[in-house]
Amino acid sequence: MKHLINLERFKVHLANKFKTTLNEIDEFLQLVVFRHEISELNYKEFELLIGESKQKLLGFLAGYALELTQDWQELYDYSYTLETKMIDDDKPDTLNMNEPQFDADSPIKLSAQVGVMLNQILAKFGDEQSTKISNAISYAYTNGLTNQELIQIIRGTRKNRYQDGILQITTRHAKTIAHTGTAIVANQAKQQFIHDNKDIIKGIKVIATLDLRTSSICRGLDGVFMPLDKARYPPYHFNCRSSFEIVYDGYQTPKQRASMDGVVKNQSYYEWLKNQPAQYQDEVLGKTRAKLFRDGGMTVERFRALQLDKHFTPLTLEQMRALEPKAFDKAFAAVVKLDNTKDRVLAVERTDWGDLPNVMIAHTKDTITTHKHYQKAKSGELSSALFLVDEYLTDDFVLKLHHTIKGYDNVRIVPVHAEEQLGRNKIPMAYALALSEMLGVDMDLGIVQAKRAYRTSSDGVGRLLKRVSFDGVVLSGHHYMIVDDVITQGGTLADLRGFIESKGGKVILASTLNGKPNSAKLPITKATLGQLRKQAGKEIEQWWQEQFGYDFSQFTESEARYLAKQIHRYGIDAIRDILFASRP
Repeated sequence: MKHLINLERFKVHLANKFKTTLNEIDEFLQLVVFRHEISELNYKEFELLIGESKQKLLGFLAGYALELTQDWQELYDYSYTLETKMIDDDKPDTLNMNEPQFDADSPIKLSAQVGVMLNQILAKFGDEQSTKISNAISYAYTNGLTNQELIQIIRGTRKNRYQDGILQITTRHAKTIAHTGTAIVANQAKQQFIHDNKDIIKGIKVIATLDLRTSSICRGLDGVFMPLDKARYPPYHFNCRSSFEIVYDGYQTPKQRASMDGVVKNQSYYEWLKNQPAQYQDEVLGKTRAKLFRDGGMTVERFRALQLDKHFTPLTLEQMRALEPKAFDKAFAAVVKLDNTKDRVLAVERTDWGDLPNVMIAHTKDTITTHKHYQKAKSGELSSALFLVDEYLTDDFVLKLHHTIKGYDNVRIVPVHAEEQLGRNKIPMAYALALSEMLGVDMDLGIVQAKRAYRTSSDGVGRLLKRVSFDGVVLSGHHYMIVDDVITQGGTLADLRGFIESKGGKVILASTLNGKPNSAKLPITKATLGQLRKQAGKEIEQWWQEQFGYDFSQFTESEARYLAKQIHRYGIDAIRDILFASRP
């Protein structure tokens, strides 16, 4: 336990080291870049400035990377030796004592199944962050910005406490690398120790952090024993704080462990959560899942077993209900009806459109469905999804996203957790992971799809009728950026936005990895709304209101245009029959 606490302190120490590098960067910018009005430079002077800036910035960031590598080497040696000391007390004269072999170029597993290397992470960090600053300088020169405007782009603005500048994003990115890399190195040392002494080691036991920020993956794995031949080692995601204990002959479970409440008796995450206030349970699990946790009559262990599938992917409420229908019946005495024939846990919600901007689409030239990793990513393989996202996501596009959200505080990225006919779609989560890292914004996995829509391969009418409901905790007053893999009619994004805003959040932006430019506008225009109402008449709009709880004014522009087109093509009677016969 003491080692885990010290490890968390070491992560903070390495992250704080970046302040020295940040000061070097800021001093260079002040003395070299901000010294002259950028717009007054001639092209030759500008080219020389860009070249010098990129070289200097790369050098500063490479220096930080070298420091990290040296510190990680020491951590690796210490962690390996510590495991030797801990087990040697119980198993004297049985250990193989080898030299620790830290290698920053050896492949590691991060974000589920993605094979990366620490040196690759550090090199990419240096290149990306130096490029962001260089691109900002180029942008200022090309668009005739003043030095003050350039300074605000790079340093941020005073009104937002300088949290909206590129340097702050770089700082958050450095923190992520320091924290994640430290966890990787400590666990790699343990893995070498296991390899050197596998004859006396049975397996590992996962140890998560007992607080309100622990991810659903780590909550579900806390306390789980994995035999050596089936062990999957943390980190399980970026900024993962989970560790593991080595289980061997004679291993004794510690009597105590650390938590947000201080030292407590050794217990699993869900045992600990059971003793927390209902408000905390709602915050961690979402209100629906938390009510099931409290009132469903299940043991803590059974509830834990229902949270993840064999690939460590969180189960939806629908999947849980299929496995434990009696628990849902007990927890939810009354359910909301969709159409007097089908039960559901939550209603679909939409809100007035307000001033929502157009959806920002990363890739519009063609479809991503032909990509070599698409099918595996769509059916649930996160590594393939991350590879796909990496090819389509550009620095210029990320910079545009940054400019769009930089004026807002408390921004959270929410991916659509989609259930598709091909399996569990991982592209939205991979897209959110990438944006979270590059923008330095927290990703929120607590808002989940509560009802499976099966929209893939649906026609236009099918997409209109297959509404998506969501569940989870929305932080009132926070700003949300919602993301999905593709946009067609925009219905899923509209449903997710409606859920968040009806719970007190504010959706400031929606973004998808792929889609056609003409699908980017979500809010219905007055002209389109008027045309649809004229064509459809009051009967269909009233029926829609009764079925889904909202009228045509809360359609997306693409939904409204599609329905109006179908009425024009086939006539109102035919469309009425199709809608009424195809209702959910």
